[in-house]
Amino acid sequence: MRHPGGVYLVRGWQDLWSVGMDQLGTNLRAVGFHAVVYRETQWRDLAEAIEARYRSHRGAGSLMLIGFSYGADDVLRIARQLDGNSIPVDLIITIDPVTPPKVPGNVRCCYNYFQTNGIWDLFPWLRGVPLVGSRPRQLVNVDIRRDRPDLLEPGTSHATIAANPKLHREVVARVLSAGPAPNEPENTPQMNTDGRR
Repeated sequence: MRHPGGVYLVRGWQDLWSVGMDQLGTNLRAVGFHAVVYRETQWRDLAEAIEARYRSHRGAGSLMLIGFSYGADDVLRIARQLDGNSIPVDLIITIDPVTPPKVPGNVRCCYNYFQTNGIWDLFPWLRGVPLVGSRPRQLVNVDIRRDRPDLLEPGTSHATIAANPKLHREVVARVLSAGPAPNEPENTPQMNTDGRR
């Protein structure tokens, strides 16, 4: 079954450890979504393209954002920018966010998959952290080490979590349960297959 439209995925800083985001995009396309992966440096362009799309097509459908590491922080920044224009975000999924802003009130549902890493949690990199939301009921923080050990793979770390196939299955299920995505937006920045804009 082909779902109308798309899901927007944002890679981590400098594309480090982000190949798993490309595979996740492939997995989402396999179940019928138009899923496009962006570099972390493209988040502002993506936010502007989404704003333009929703200004010209108010009934454009649901909007879903997925990000890893600093890209997870960036999908929250996109949502905050969209909040200023009264554009709702139906679903955000973050994977190991690093220095995230607060989840804004325009986000209907947010799942944050992160992992505690002992001493590394003291540093603002190589870690995942829980999120804080404007509306507590909109947000589900899942520490996969404590809450969902069934999602762990051997050697799971910040460098490997984005490629975790068990987590991919979980994310795909969340996206499917959120409903159909919007039609493919016009004039959105596209990423080349080698990871460059």
